[in-house]
Amino acid sequence: MAGNYAVVDQPRRTVKVVSANESIDVQQVDFVTLPSGVRATAYVPWPQWLAQGADTTLDPLATAIEDAISGGLADGGWGYEDTDAQGLIVSGVTFVVSYTDPSTGVVSSTTVDVPYDVLLADTQFGGFLTGGSADDRLRQAYDALVATAKL
Repeated sequence: MAGNYAVVDQPRRTVKVVSANESIDVQQVDFVTLPSGVRATAYVPWPQWLAQGADTTLDPLATAIEDAISGGLADGGWGYEDTDAQGLIVSGVTFVVSYTDPSTGVVSSTTVDVPYDVLLADTQFGGFLTGGSADDRLRQAYDALVATAKL
């Protein structure tokens, strides 16, 4: 276990379909990030699991989730799985974004789905992602809440 996550269920071996013609053996690992408590699921390729365990997959993922929350744009979240246009499973985090109107004390909240590939993308050197980086998506949601509160 790394310092920023804990495995919360017995990891189990399964198969993940990665394209129309390919599937791989994986270890499905349910985990919770620390200290925020975001519960999610990740799939570690079986050879990587045997050689290194879950740390090389879960540590950067948990770090990215915790960074999004500690950055102040998200209050918390939970893992999700959905299907993409090709019918393949996409994993990510649904973040809760909130704004408290200082003049009224009214709290407005919304959710933002951020796929793992976007959450882990290195945008430091001008990376371009459809829909924006994780930070971009959270900032857009926050700004929309602020704008709505001012109506």
